Amino acid sequence: MSVAEKPNSLVDSVTGMKFVAVKGGRFIMGNLFNEGDNDEAPPHEVRVADFALGAYAVTKGQFRAFVTATGYRTDAEKGGGCYVEKGNVWSYDPATSWRSPGYYQDDDHPVVCVSWNDATEFAEWLSKETGRRYRLPTEAEWEYAARSGGRQERFAGFSDPAVFFKYGNFCDKNSSAEWRTSEQSDGFRYTSPVGSFLPNGLGLYDMVGNVWQWASDYYGERYYRESTRKWPLDGLYGGDQRRERAHVNPQGPADGSYRVLRGGSWNSAPIDARAAQRLRNKPEFRRSYIGFRLAASR
Repeated sequence: MSVAEKPNSLVDSVTGMKFVAVKGGRFIMGNLFNEGDNDEAPPHEVRVADFALGAYAVTKGQFRAFVTATGYRTDAEKGGGCYVEKGNVWSYDPATSWRSPGYYQDDDHPVVCVSWNDATEFAEWLSKETGRRYRLPTEAEWEYAARSGGRQERFAGFSDPAVFFKYGNFCDKNSSAEWRTSEQSDGFRYTSPVGSFLPNGLGLYDMVGNVWQWASDYYGERYYRESTRKWPLDGLYGGDQRRERAHVNPQGPADGSYRVLRGGSWNSAPIDARAAQRLRNKPEFRRSYIGFRLAASR
């Protein structure tokens, strides 16, 4: 076996990546705190199956192992570089990529400047190497796991933004953005090594802050509203099998131009790093605060 199983963890022998076994269940997905954007509403009941999720975001060292083994070139390296910050101005810099994102990183930092395409290629490689099917998490899986198994948490393991610095790397007094939170210090200007802060209730680290994380889903601005209107909550699990299928392990829209990102980053204010917050971009997009973590079905 390439993966050693423990009571609540899986360790991949190829990369050393640790996964947390997540017991599935029902939860209310979306905006529970009357804040955020319209695409987070309405809150709706979802059920996810058991799965495993990376305890940490994929690191630069783990991504380097993939590139070394395959010779893979990321979208940034194929042309145009990465979208990076220089003096509070964001633009593409052809000289930047996951190797050099415009600020210091070592191999324990989360890999950045990776597109959705790059993330899925990494997952396919690891799946072939191990014989275990790795993939990006769905939006529903990600949010369920972030909120410590579907709890009514505003962030990931906590709800009070005043303690964000204990749980994640965000836009605090070390940052220069105008939306920084000057009363808190997490100790980092850009990315922090994975696992530098407290985990949530499932033992997952950096689910909010540090880097935005790609999800598998296509993005649909009205997806929550349209699916809820079609399959109302009343009687959802009362024997109507069509309704039950519509809300079990939702995969998002069938198609689209954008993919979903979750979790916020070192450049995010707390309001933009909530568990319900949704971001979108094209699958080839890359930025110096975008990374990913992997999931696996159980």
